[in-house]
Amino acid sequence: MKQVTLKNDAFMALIIEHLNLGQEVSFIVKGTSMMPFFKNMRTEVIVKKFSSYKKNDVVLFTFEGKELLHRIIKIDQDQVTLRGDGSYQKEVILMHEIHGKVIRFKTRGKKIWAYGFKHRLWNILYFMRPVLLKLVRK
Repeated sequence: MKQVTLKNDAFMALIIEHLNLGQEVSFIVKGTSMMPFFKNMRTEVIVKKFSSYKKNDVVLFTFEGKELLHRIIKIDQDQVTLRGDGSYQKEVILMHEIHGKVIRFKTRGKKIWAYGFKHRLWNILYFMRPVLLKLVRK
């Protein structure tokens, strides 16, 4: 299979276009803000557009002109607060800036459901993330 390299903004425009057509899309994650679950350049995510989203969903969204993949931590009417699993910074957006939700992901060939017990436990243990992230990154 032939590989093509695109700039990130052109690639994300294609991803969003396909999501808006109701298609599932998959791509390899770039970055570490969703550690320990999504590994830089090793995790493939499958994303689909939905009519509504809820707390703990991992969504693809636009923030300050960039597309990010983070977890919803709070919804207040049309305002959504998100944070990466491996990050401390929060983003606040409007619901219409969400393009789709991760429905499953795959790391090292193993398919994983995106909303299992480990993910809920990680969010409960938020206050311990600095120590846990150091252990995971070793």
